[in-house]
Amino acid sequence: MRHPFNPELLSSKSYREIYTLTTLYNDRTFIQVQMVVSNIGLCDGNAACEMLVLHSGEKSKKTFKRFKKSCWKFSDRPNPTLSIGPCRLIQEGESTKCVIMLDDNNAEISLDRPPKSEKLSDTIFPRETSNKFYTNEVIIPWTRLRATLKMSGSYEKHLKGFGMLEHSRSVGYPKDFSRGGIAFYGCQGTRLFLANFNFPAGPKRGGVGWVWDNRDQAPKPMTDLQMVMNGTNRFPKEGILPIITAPLAPFIIAGQQGLFKLSLIDDIGPFLGFIAKIFIGNPVTRFYWAQARVSPDQPPIEGVLEIMNYE
Repeated sequence: MRHPFNPELLSSKSYREIYTLTTLYNDRTFIQVQMVVSNIGLCDGNAACEMLVLHSGEKSKKTFKRFKKSCWKFSDRPNPTLSIGPCRLIQEGESTKCVIMLDDNNAEISLDRPPKSEKLSDTIFPRETSNKFYTNEVIIPWTRLRATLKMSGSYEKHLKGFGMLEHSRSVGYPKDFSRGGIAFYGCQGTRLFLANFNFPAGPKRGGVGWVWDNRDQAPKPMTDLQMVMNGTNRFPKEGILPIITAPLAPFIIAGQQGLFKLSLIDDIGPFLGFIAKIFIGNPVTRFYWAQARVSPDQPPIEGVLEIMNYE
């Protein structure tokens, strides 16, 4: 059986495979790491690593680096390891370690579970009359972790919290499958609430994804979820704090503070951005410190809200 950390390279020019580690810590630090293998770009089989560090009340930091095909590999021994440049995703027996080294920004994150492929129903988006597809799986559910973080110009921090690891594969550009997505990561003590929804391409299709709270042992798949954002079915604009409700699901998520904005066009510059926008669009992701209320008799759960849409 193929190990979850072993990318399955495909020949399509629009092939992409992403490992996303999302973590939230007791001091309200939020770290998201992405390790990517892709044919999208100037050569096939290239790779990249990215780390985003957010903290309410402190300056946010994003680091990103591309690598040639010769700079990444998967190895079975001594431990199953995906290496992209100096960054590594490692299974160590019944635990998992992620090591990120991007210039002077370093993190080592240890999770208390091994990877295991667990595809959720209704998270596969085949494209009719073509070979395009998108699939997402949770390979480490929300679990305890420890981290050491050392950012350029800052002191070393030792953190404790929770996190999860997801794995997605696709052939086709992101806008072929989705007009946007919403994720919320909230955890306070023994209480947690997580939500992750993709909005398939097409103006009338509801969200497809999952929710997870204290009553569930694992993420609960949901389909055709109609969400209302600030009273409309449109994604919130710049400078507006989002309020998200779903008539058929018992939760309200309210943004409290804007934390960071990621934009492909801003990252790669106007010339390459113009070319990328033709094929990929301009995906913009905004992060907010937010609160989720899942029960009227319980206080809200604080966490990070992530909203992606195309501009």
